[in-house]
Amino acid sequence: MRVVIDALANLANYPAALASFDRALELDPTQPDTWVFRGVVLIHLQRNADALASCNQALRIQPDHEEAWLFRAVVTQLLEQYQKAYASFKEVFSVRSEFERATVCRMTESLLEKEFLNLWALDTEKINDES
Repeated sequence: MRVVIDALANLANYPAALASFDRALELDPTQPDTWVFRGVVLIHLQRNADALASCNQALRIQPDHEEAWLFRAVVTQLLEQYQKAYASFKEVFSVRSEFERATVCRMTESLLEKEFLNLWALDTEKINDES
């Protein structure tokens, strides 16, 4: 079944892939990988709050699941919850190899830069409104 679901996702047939993941979870809701991949499909469907819930469920089942932490970081960044995204990237950092840590560092730097620019834009707006 997993091969079929992967094929659907790879063909960008996200609604069908989501339905298949949901059926798989009805059969066995204890599989963290299924929750994570469901979250990834939900990200593609721009259902970010649901994607976050799926990643969180995977982490309740397996707290050290690195892909769950990684996609939780991605989705919290999409939701503009930058501190949560940073904390999730930090969790990924704690379980990844040295090479993978460098990649996470680059992603975190990008995240922090985006947060800084957002805060700067808000401050600029506030200053302009006060003028």
